[in-house]
Amino acid sequence: MTGCMTFYEVDLKSAAIKNLPSSKTFSIKSINGKSLNGTLRQKQKVELIKKAFNDRGFQEVSKNPQYNIKVSYAISEPKTKRGSVPIIGQTGVSSSTTYGNYNSYTGSYNATTYNNPSYGVVGTSNFSFEQYTRILSIKAYDNKGSEVFDTSAISAGTSGDMDDVFPVMLYQMVPYLGSNLTRKVKKSVSGESRKFKEWLKVD
Repeated sequence: MTGCMTFYEVDLKSAAIKNLPSSKTFSIKSINGKSLNGTLRQKQKVELIKKAFNDRGFQEVSKNPQYNIKVSYAISEPKTKRGSVPIIGQTGVSSSTTYGNYNSYTGSYNATTYNNPSYGVVGTSNFSFEQYTRILSIKAYDNKGSEVFDTSAISAGTSGDMDDVFPVMLYQMVPYLGSNLTRKVKKSVSGESRKFKEWLKVD
């Protein structure tokens, strides 16, 4: 986009056990509680999830993975956000300066006055928009079924299309997959970011 970029803000949380499995092999077991069904839209998400794990040094295997991955995502019903912003404009004259010229031959006097305007709030502009809350969670379990890490992302914005925001949220999660954060991390990225677009090019 030119002149208008969409920025996505994402809150990231991650918790992990102290002694994570040393072998970083993984297998994606389910998305939203369902096994992989091979639909086109799901395949696109799966490829991005694999890329995210590969970027973190994980290797996908078909048998006996150390990390069994379960992915879930959801989007809320829209909530209407309303508010107002001030309108700044000229409120009057803060000072005036007059410059004059007296002509002694004609006895005339010419003067020009320059006004310095003052600015302030002259009104308000109301706005209203629909906002959605989007959640993406990636959990990993060991071969005994115990949870070993839980990394999640939460984002709020005007897009109600999870296919649109899923790649952005996942992209922001990459550095924190499998990590243990002591506090929430807030990140933002433009949908037109060169690095983000390059990351989207799945091999």
